[in-house]
Amino acid sequence: MWLTGLRFALLVWIPGLLHAVSEKPCGVPNLEYGYFIPVLESYPHDSDVTYTCDAGYKTTKEGWWVTIVCQDGHWSEKPECVLETACLPPVIPNGKFMQYQNGSFEINCDKGYSLNGRKIECHSGTWSEVSPCQRQTTACGQPPAVPDAVVIQAYQEVFEASSKVEYQCRDGFVTEGRQSKKIANCTAGEWVGTPRCIGDGLNRGSRVQAQQRPQVRLLSRVQHLVGPYGMDDVGRLRAGVLLLLLLLALSLNVYHAVGLRRERGGPVGVKVSRTSRCHGNRD
Repeated sequence: MWLTGLRFALLVWIPGLLHAVSEKPCGVPNLEYGYFIPVLESYPHDSDVTYTCDAGYKTTKEGWWVTIVCQDGHWSEKPECVLETACLPPVIPNGKFMQYQNGSFEINCDKGYSLNGRKIECHSGTWSEVSPCQRQTTACGQPPAVPDAVVIQAYQEVFEASSKVEYQCRDGFVTEGRQSKKIANCTAGEWVGTPRCIGDGLNRGSRVQAQQRPQVRLLSRVQHLVGPYGMDDVGRLRAGVLLLLLLLALSLNVYHAVGLRRERGGPVGVKVSRTSRCHGNRD
């Protein structure tokens, strides 16, 4: 038994040891116009360093100090201090900011957005404009909801002009053209060609509604019992207590039935019948 335990311990311990040995330490971070702590000759894997900048300089992140982590011989990011009058790369709503080594930059707006035409400049560490991307007048918002249908595409808030989305009717429903799917188009800021899903005539929709009727009846009974409070917080509390009591009563009935079946000598769930026969003596 102890040999089995030893084998298990070795199987767990040896891979972790080999992985720890293979992880490389990091050297001293290269940082100008700033300082960091702690100061060591090398930093083991998964250790961290915090740095800040000298007077007149600032970090390239939000806040006046930054923490970086050693990951297998490399720092999670390069530490950097820049002049306080320099502008940091801004977060552009609905767009992306790209800055080049020569100091020039470029802004690319997302689909459905375009530059508003205003000039963007850096003044003493602050950008003159941080929301240069505006929604195009020909773009469309999210496709309208259609009863008994869904959009077969990842959600997005704005669609550029000429975008297409595909609607699909739920099971048991089809479009007016007797198809399960239909394409809608973004035209001049409006969605054109959205479908209308109707029952396919195969009674699948009616079967779904029939399956929902017991729940509807139960909900109607609960709403009737909660009284004039409706389904606000008090009504939901009363409905929850009522449902709990109903479930408890049902459980007690089942438990009682199982107990009676066991007292009669038969296994639970099996109907037991006993037949008596009279055997006479043969002369």
